Parts: sequence; structure tokens; C-alpha cells
Amino acid sequence: MKDIRSTFFSMVFASLVYSAGSPLPVSAMQTQENADSTGYTLIKKSPGIKGVEIRKGKKKGSGLVITIGEKVTDLQNNNITAANVTGNTKSADKQNATGPVFDRIDIVEGKYGDIKVDKKSGTQNVYTLRELSFPLRLLMYSGTEFVEFRLTEPAKWNLDVNYKK
Repeated sequence: MKDIRSTFFSMVFASLVYSAGSPLPVSAMQTQENADSTGYTLIKKSPGIKGVEIRKGKKKGSGLVITIGEKVTDLQNNNITAANVTGNTKSADKQNATGPVFDRIDIVEGKYGDIKVDKKSGTQNVYTLRELSFPLRLLMYSGTEFVEFRLTEPAKWNLDVNYKK
């Protein structure tokens, strides 16, 4: 009986050592930023996403506002007039450009009743989800990029999905 137990434990140990050395596939990249006290969990994101910020608003009610895309923080101004008055001009392509969109949203847990999409800038779009049922767990795809998160309590949630440049 002792030999069977020792054989069993050595097999389990060997399988743990073997599996610990093998890397996870990119599609299974786990970030699991668990914030139990704040009511959210970032489960996973794809490598093309720089970061995901989740914040709970202070106002009453429930809803979810998701900003997706590439933040533009430095505006360049190359337009100088004769009177030294400067202003920003953009090409028609930049004015008409839209940021990435979620082309597929999988509801893993909970539900939402209404979704609205607005253009924030040429590199970002804003999604507003209403009529939420908690806990809410969504897996959102934008082409090959994805983010999966879970919200556990009703609140006015803000989620920023920032793309890498």
C-alpha cells in the first residue's frame, strides 16, 4: 500500500513540475486583477491591449460606460496665422476616423438591456450599457483583441480599454 501511495504522489509531483514549465498560450493570458472590495475583476485581456481601468462612480444608479481605443494625449499644433493666432486643424480622414469597435460581445453572466455607441475621438469610441443585471461578466471582442471582466454590484461603472500604439 505504501508503494502505491508513493507512486501516486511522485506521478502527481512530476505532472505538476512538467505543467509548471510550459507557457500559457497567448489566448489564455490571465491578468486576474481581483479587487474584491471594489466589486470588479479583470479576468483576461489580449496582448494588444495596454491596460484596462475599471472605476466605480459615486452617483446613484447602475450603468456601464466603456471607452475603447487609443488615448490621444498630445495634440500638435502646426497652424500659425499671420496674426500669430494658432489653432488646430485636422485632415478630413482624421475627422472622419473612428476608433476600434466591439464587433462581438459575449454575455457570460448577467445581462444588459440597452447599448449605445458614440464616437469620442478619431481613436476612441464610447459604449453605454443600461438595464444591467448583476453580477455581470462580459467577454468583448474587437477584431483579434479582447477583454473579459466581471462586475459584482450595481453602480455607475466606467471602464477604459486602452490600446497599445
